[in-house]
Amino acid sequence: MLSTTEAVVEDALSRPLQAGIIVFQDKHYRVVGSLNVDTRAAKQLVANVQSHWIGVAEGRLHQETSPTWFAYNVVSVSQRDLVQVEEELKAVYREIRALVAASEPTEVAALVMLHLVPFEECAPLEVPPSRSCER
Repeated sequence: MLSTTEAVVEDALSRPLQAGIIVFQDKHYRVVGSLNVDTRAAKQLVANVQSHWIGVAEGRLHQETSPTWFAYNVVSVSQRDLVQVEEELKAVYREIRALVAASEPTEVAALVMLHLVPFEECAPLEVPPSRSCER
């Protein structure tokens, strides 16, 4: 359950309703088709979106009834292997997006988060230019 007012929820739902992204049917809102949202934008705007969703995920971890799957692993690897880990995460992300795009019917919404958080700044790597430490 979200901790917000009904007015805030109605306001938030009015825009996607007007845009035809969602419909109200049989006493429920449902997404019309699959939906991917591109949030690429200015660095600060992206940071704001990331911060918001991290907060949502954190809040769900504290709910006893939330069916949240969560896993983490603190690792120590070579810089080259860290680049490979990042590439693997990107591949999984692309696979999930493809699955979402083809999923029918659209019945539930969920937040998928993949994080790679190095504890130190990235040093120059001796790898091909297509594999950089840029985030």
